[in-house]
Amino acid sequence: MPELLQILASYVPQVMVNHLISHSGPLVKPSAERFPAVVLFADISGFTALTERLAQ
Repeated sequence: MPELLQILASYVPQVMVNHLISHSGPLVKPSAERFPAVVLFADISGFTALTERLAQ
């Protein structure tokens, strides 16, 4: 893997790196890929107050 792609890999998901590797040419237009995924949003009660207190 080229050095620039290795650097990019630490900032973007692996699926993006795989896409760039498999399509080795200039990116001339946007592309999309569908895959199953799950997103979890969680609100921890009192977390902001706790982190502010621990930061002091």
